[in-house]
This record gives sequence, structure tokens and C-alpha cells, in this order.
Amino acid sequence: MALTDAQLAQRRRGITSTQLAAIVGQHPYTSALAVYVDKVGDEPLPFQGDEESAYWGTVLEPVILDEYDRRNDCKIERPQKTFEVELDGVIFLATPDGVGTESDIIIEAKSAGYRVSWKWGMAGTDEIPTEYLCQCAGLMLVLDRPVVHLAVLIGGQEYREYRIERDAGLEKLLVAKATAFWRDCVVKRQPPEPDHTDSAAEALKALYPDPTTTLLHGDDKAEHICADVVEARRAFKAAEEAKKRTQNRLQAHIGTAAGVDTSWGVFTWKADKNGRRRFHAPIERERNG
Repeated sequence: MALTDAQLAQRRRGITSTQLAAIVGQHPYTSALAVYVDKVGDEPLPFQGDEESAYWGTVLEPVILDEYDRRNDCKIERPQKTFEVELDGVIFLATPDGVGTESDIIIEAKSAGYRVSWKWGMAGTDEIPTEYLCQCAGLMLVLDRPVVHLAVLIGGQEYREYRIERDAGLEKLLVAKATAFWRDCVVKRQPPEPDHTDSAAEALKALYPDPTTTLLHGDDKAEHICADVVEARRAFKAAEEAKKRTQNRLQAHIGTAAGVDTSWGVFTWKADKNGRRRFHAPIERERNG
């Protein structure tokens, strides 16, 4: 759902259910450092992620909720508001897509592209991407409800429903991590370590917007970090070479065929409309069999 300016301002006062995954390092696009800047910075960071997917997620949300309502024949309220609860001095917030009016369920609507469909388990289970599992835990914490029904439209045409029950152990872990983050980082104005995401890079630009010409002395910390940078660059070069070498070996095995079907998925080496053969590997997933 699209949030109002008032809701966005409210969310800066505490930790939202959608930020829990980032704080524990389980979000594919958002880092703990980006969450930190969101709380202490003057301006919100630019959106990190697939803007096209985010747009269609917002557009399709009411459609998915309508479909959930039709299939389950239950009364749903769409609150259009942000709820909050204070735990040990830290505010936790959540903005649910829908709640049952005659039951204790929370309903969340998601859309997912077919390229990430492998992250979703069988319908009816709780096998959903980790970032959404953390979000559901936050929703149940704030609204004090026992279950989330997550409805998702995959690839624009496959509808599934998942059931996520309240997990006291997971909730305790998330609350502890989020509380430590708030007290040690936000309150003390001590930014957490950056990670690999683009959001961390954007957060660093926001934290240090006015560079100088000063050259720092290479102390022990800098020496260790620089050694890691050099080693990572070497490892990346070796991995790139290994990727090209193994791809060439597989293309030699495919020969004049269109590709090969394996337990890892279908690898193809087909000609495009211009007659140029292009190699394609399947999206990384767990091996079948």
C-alpha cells in the first residue's frame, strides 16, 4: 500500500516490520546501514530494489486481496494505517495490508516475478522468502495476532496462499536484534557495518556527503580492510576466469544441440534472432535430486 507522508514520518520513530530482515542481515536489497540512515538522516534514501516490480506490487495489491477474499469468503478490513507497540523503550511499527474482522488473521498481499518463484515453497506451507518471514513476525508482534495468511501472485498468473504462524523463538530473536540496533546504533549515533548491498553504498553517500582532500594515515584497521579488498578482488578475478572456463567447457559439450537438461536446471546455447548463439544458465537454486 502507498503510505502517506504522516505514516512515513511515524515510521522513522521506530522499527518497522519490513526493516527487521535488514537489521538481521536477511534482506536482499536493504542493509542495516540503510535503516540506520533512515532513522537519523535528514532525508530518506532513494528506493533500492526493482522499481518496476515495486510499482506493480502496489497496483496488484488490491487485486490480490480481492482474490483472497473471494476464495476464502471472509470479512477483511483494509486498515490503511500504521500500528505501533513499545517494547522496552523501542517502538515497533507495522502497516498490514488486511486484517480479519471476525478472526485473528492478518492478510498480506505480495507479487513475485517468475525468476524468483523458486524461493517460494508449496502453497499452504510457511516456506516463503526470509525477508517476508521476518516481516510477518513483525506484523504478528505489533498486532498481537497468531497467524498471517500471505497471498502471492507469481509471474502474474499463479496465485498461492501461505500460512505463517507466530513463532515465539523467532520473535524473541528479532526483538533482541532490533532493540540492540536501536540502542547501540540509532541512539548512540554509531552506524553499523556496511554490507554488500547497493543500499549500503547509498547510505554511505548520505552519511558522508562532503568529502575533503585529507589523506588518512594507514593504521591497523585500514591495513586489515585494504588487505580484505585486495583479496576479494583477486578472488573475484579467479571466479570470473573459472566461470568463463566452465561455461566454455559446457558449450563444447552441448555442441550443435540447443542445450542440456540437468538436475541443476536447463542450460541453453541457442541462436538469437540475429543468428548469434547465446549461453543461458538457469536461476541459481537448490539442486534437484
